[in-house]
Amino acid sequence: MKPLCALLTVLLTFSSTALSLPLPNTDEDDFLAEDLEELHNLMASLKMKRLLENLKKEAKIHALLSAIAMNDEIVEEDREEEKEREELSREIENLNILGRMVREENDEENSTRKRRAAIFKRLLEDNITFPKVDEESLRGFIEKFHKTLPSRHAHNRGSRRIGTFPRNAEGGSLDFGEFDLG
Repeated sequence: MKPLCALLTVLLTFSSTALSLPLPNTDEDDFLAEDLEELHNLMASLKMKRLLENLKKEAKIHALLSAIAMNDEIVEEDREEEKEREELSREIENLNILGRMVREENDEENSTRKRRAAIFKRLLEDNITFPKVDEESLRGFIEKFHKTLPSRHAHNRGSRRIGTFPRNAEGGSLDFGEFDLG
């Protein structure tokens, strides 16, 4: 047991002196310290690279989202412009239809005017003079004219061609029917 006690004493003294003495600074320790510092710098640069990559990815995603939003706005503006174009084309079409109707009406008025002018010219060429008409008999004729059925009047008016007035056998004067030309 003595050898065991001696061994324990040696170990105890060695461990107490080893703990109390500072470790000597050797070249190996400097090399390890440099390696640790280099490793620390490498880890920091890797973390910075990852952070930059993540920021770039986020910037790309943000740019894509912005582009999508702008595209949606452009598509919406295009739809609104298309609706405005359609409304404008409908308005133009309606104006064209209205213009055609006005031209047709104007053409009818022109042809009516020309017809009246031709009748008046024929009357002037035949040297016809208009006699004085009694106002009461003219009113009676107008009232009688308005009392006739519209369909009969429209049928007669549309199917007859305006010609010369019938002449009275006596003296070549015009026969105006029931008028008192007296």
